[in-house]
Amino acid sequence: MQLHLSSASVRIFNVTDLFKIENPKCLINESFAFQVFVDSPLKGEYPIKVESNFNVSVYEVINKKGNYFLKNKRDDFYVKSEDETYPELLLPTTTLKCNGNENKTLFFDILDLTKNVGENKITVFVGDNKVEFTLNIMNAQLPETDIKITHWFHLDAICNYYNVEPFSPEFYKHFENFLKAYTRMGNNMLLIPMFTPPLDTEVGGERLTTQLVKVEKVNDSYIFDFSE
Repeated sequence: MQLHLSSASVRIFNVTDLFKIENPKCLINESFAFQVFVDSPLKGEYPIKVESNFNVSVYEVINKKGNYFLKNKRDDFYVKSEDETYPELLLPTTTLKCNGNENKTLFFDILDLTKNVGENKITVFVGDNKVEFTLNIMNAQLPETDIKITHWFHLDAICNYYNVEPFSPEFYKHFENFLKAYTRMGNNMLLIPMFTPPLDTEVGGERLTTQLVKVEKVNDSYIFDFSE
C-alpha cells in the first residue's frame, strides 16, 4: 500500500489525477482541505489516524454511478463523461475497508486554524503506512469582501431524498444543515428559483413543485402569495 498526498481541488480516479501540495499556506480565518490517495491497498480494514495540532474531519470518498452520460455532444470542460462510477460522496469514517482490488481516496477537512499560527506538521496514518506535510498558518486574516460566491440550490432534491414536504418543519431541519455546510465552504449567497424550473426535467415527466411564489388562478385573474 502507498499513500499519496493531493490537493482537495481535484477528483481522483487514479494516481495520474493527483495534484501535488507544495508548501501549503493558510490565513487564520480560512479552512484547509486535502486528500490522500491510497494506492493498491491489500484486503482488510485499516485504522485511520491523524497526528496534528488541529481537529481534522476524515471522510472516505465514495464513488457513485450516474444516471446520464454524454456520448457525443459535449464541450472540453468535462473531467470525464464515460459510463462509470465517479468520486462523489464524502462519508465520515475512522477506518478504511478494502477488498483488495480497488484504490481508495480519503478527504480531510480542517476548519479552525486560529490557534495554530506558524508551521504545523500533519501526519496521516492508514494502518502502518503514513504520509506527512507541513501547513504554515500565516498570522493574518482575509478581509471582508463584497464578492458574491453562489450556487443554485434546488429544494426539490432535499424533499425527494429525505421524503419530506416542501417548507415543512422537517424540511427546514435538513435545509439548515445544508446551509451550515454551504457557508462553511465559503459561499455567501444562495440562488433559489422563485418558480419551479423546467430544466433537468425528463420529457413527459414532472418535477416536484418547490417554488417560492404561490400562484392561484381565479377566473381571468391571478393571485400571488409571497409568504415563502
